[in-house]
Amino acid sequence: MLPTVVITGPTRGLGRELFLLAHQHGFPVIAIGRDLGRIVDISSPQSSKIALIDFDLSKVVFADDERRLRTLLTAALDDLLPDRLVFISNAGVIEPIGQVGSFSHGSLTMATALNIVAPMLISNAMLSWMSSHKCSAMIINLTSGAANRPIAGWAAYCSTKSGAKMFFDVLSLESRISLEVHHFDPGVLDTKMQETIREVDAQSFPRVEEFKSFHRQGTLKSPAAVAGQIMQKIFHWVSS
Repeated sequence: MLPTVVITGPTRGLGRELFLLAHQHGFPVIAIGRDLGRIVDISSPQSSKIALIDFDLSKVVFADDERRLRTLLTAALDDLLPDRLVFISNAGVIEPIGQVGSFSHGSLTMATALNIVAPMLISNAMLSWMSSHKCSAMIINLTSGAANRPIAGWAAYCSTKSGAKMFFDVLSLESRISLEVHHFDPGVLDTKMQETIREVDAQSFPRVEEFKSFHRQGTLKSPAAVAGQIMQKIFHWVSS
């Protein structure tokens, strides 16, 4: 039996390509994100079971919203009853870009919610469910070089991606169930995030010209190709 894939941010970029591949290969999928009407037309039910949890992950900092997300995720797991789970922590945001001292409360709260709090809470809900079910799991954390080194202008992104990486490392260390954690750095992709980076000025992000050159030179990676690499990791885990 194929594992159930839980994926955040499935409506565009790498997340959309991962959702499409999982669906095409017949994996049951639990998709979590905003405006999931954008993928309803490609999620016909004949090849796999799909649960769509339409939820703005920037709201997980509020207790009532966190409880609603946990309830929806638990209900989806109860319905699918997987014996293996794959959590692809994909949703994230690069903003705010700029120097420390220029950020708004809202932008920092959103970055923290999407990049670190949401993965923590989803993992917490999954592990809680798994504790009363015979289930093994694989977590794929979509990380970045920014999680390992400081980049001027990316204080919020670097710190939240680094924090998420450490959370998953601790989870792997303390877990008493069958759990694998993989950090996957997809590199520089041709996505909306890269468009956002190219639109800022050099004062906010000193390396902006370097990232513009990636686009001009055609060196940005295809989200579809990277999604294929990630799916190969999942198939390897399934067969092992």
